[in-house]
Amino acid sequence: MSEKGTDLQDMPELVIVSGMSGAGRTEAMHAFEDLGYFCVDNLPSSLIVNLLELTGMPGQPDGHRRLAVVCDARNRDFFSSLATELEKL
Repeated sequence: MSEKGTDLQDMPELVIVSGMSGAGRTEAMHAFEDLGYFCVDNLPSSLIVNLLELTGMPGQPDGHRRLAVVCDARNRDFFSSLATELEKL
Protein backbone atom coordinates (compact mmCIF):
# COMPACT_ATOMS: atom_id res chain seq x y z
CA MET A 1 0.00 0.00 0.00
CA SER A 2 1.23 3.44 -0.76
CA GLU A 3 0.97 6.40 1.57
CA LYS A 4 -1.67 7.91 -0.71
CA GLY A 5 -4.00 4.93 -0.19
CA THR A 6 -5.42 2.48 -2.65
CA ASP A 7 -8.14 3.08 -5.21
CA LEU A 8 -10.96 0.59 -4.74
CA GLN A 9 -11.06 -0.13 -8.46
CA ASP A 10 -7.41 -1.24 -8.40
CA MET A 11 -8.04 -3.89 -5.74
CA PRO A 12 -8.51 -7.53 -6.83
CA GLU A 13 -11.95 -9.14 -6.57
CA LEU A 14 -10.60 -12.37 -5.06
CA VAL A 15 -7.56 -12.92 -2.86
CA ILE A 16 -6.55 -16.38 -1.69
CA VAL A 17 -4.30 -16.52 1.35
CA SER A 18 -2.65 -19.79 2.33
CA GLY A 19 0.27 -20.95 4.37
CA MET A 20 1.40 -23.17 7.16
CA SER A 21 0.62 -22.61 10.83
CA GLY A 22 2.25 -19.41 12.09
CA ALA A 23 2.70 -17.94 8.61
CA GLY A 24 0.43 -14.95 9.33
CA ARG A 25 -2.78 -16.02 7.60
CA THR A 26 -4.97 -14.56 10.34
CA GLU A 27 -3.09 -11.27 10.35
CA ALA A 28 -3.43 -11.08 6.57
CA MET A 29 -7.17 -11.70 6.90
CA HIS A 30 -7.47 -8.86 9.41
CA ALA A 31 -5.65 -6.55 7.01
CA PHE A 32 -8.03 -7.44 4.18
CA GLU A 33 -11.02 -6.90 6.48
CA ASP A 34 -9.65 -3.42 7.22
CA LEU A 35 -9.55 -2.82 3.45
CA GLY A 36 -13.24 -3.70 3.17
CA TYR A 37 -12.97 -7.28 1.95
CA PHE A 38 -15.51 -9.92 2.94
CA CYS A 39 -13.27 -12.56 4.54
CA VAL A 40 -13.77 -16.28 5.01
CA ASP A 41 -11.31 -18.16 7.20
CA ASN A 42 -10.46 -21.87 6.92
CA LEU A 43 -12.45 -22.45 3.76
CA PRO A 44 -11.60 -25.71 1.96
CA SER A 45 -10.25 -24.86 -1.48
CA SER A 46 -12.93 -27.08 -3.04
CA LEU A 47 -15.57 -24.54 -1.93
CA ILE A 48 -14.02 -21.39 -3.44
CA VAL A 49 -16.04 -21.60 -6.66
CA ASN A 50 -19.23 -22.25 -4.68
CA LEU A 51 -18.55 -19.16 -2.57
CA LEU A 52 -18.13 -17.01 -5.68
CA GLU A 53 -21.46 -18.27 -7.03
CA LEU A 54 -23.37 -17.05 -3.96
CA THR A 55 -25.54 -14.01 -4.44
CA GLY A 56 -26.43 -11.40 -1.89
CA MET A 57 -22.95 -11.11 -0.43
CA PRO A 58 -21.81 -7.74 0.87
CA GLY A 59 -20.36 -5.39 -1.73
CA GLN A 60 -18.11 -2.39 -1.47
CA PRO A 61 -19.07 1.25 -2.05
CA ASP A 62 -18.19 1.02 -5.73
CA GLY A 63 -20.54 -1.96 -6.20
CA HIS A 64 -17.82 -4.59 -6.63
CA ARG A 65 -17.59 -7.61 -4.38
CA ARG A 66 -14.16 -8.29 -2.93
CA LEU A 67 -13.42 -11.56 -1.17
CA ALA A 68 -10.41 -12.74 0.78
CA VAL A 69 -10.35 -16.48 1.39
CA VAL A 70 -7.95 -18.04 3.87
CA CYS A 71 -7.17 -21.69 3.13
CA ASP A 72 -5.18 -23.92 5.44
CA ALA A 73 -2.28 -25.64 3.67
CA ARG A 74 -1.87 -28.47 6.21
CA ASN A 75 -3.87 -30.95 4.17
CA ARG A 76 -1.62 -32.82 1.74
CA ASP A 77 -4.22 -32.63 -1.02
CA PHE A 78 -4.51 -28.86 -0.66
CA PHE A 79 -2.37 -27.81 -3.62
CA SER A 80 -3.88 -30.22 -6.14
CA SER A 81 -7.38 -29.26 -4.97
CA LEU A 82 -6.51 -25.55 -5.15
CA ALA A 83 -5.08 -25.94 -8.66
CA THR A 84 -8.29 -27.65 -9.78
CA GLU A 85 -10.43 -24.85 -8.32
CA LEU A 86 -8.29 -22.14 -9.90
CA GLU A 87 -8.70 -23.79 -13.30
CA LYS A 88 -12.48 -23.60 -12.83
CA LEU A 89 -12.22 -19.86 -12.25
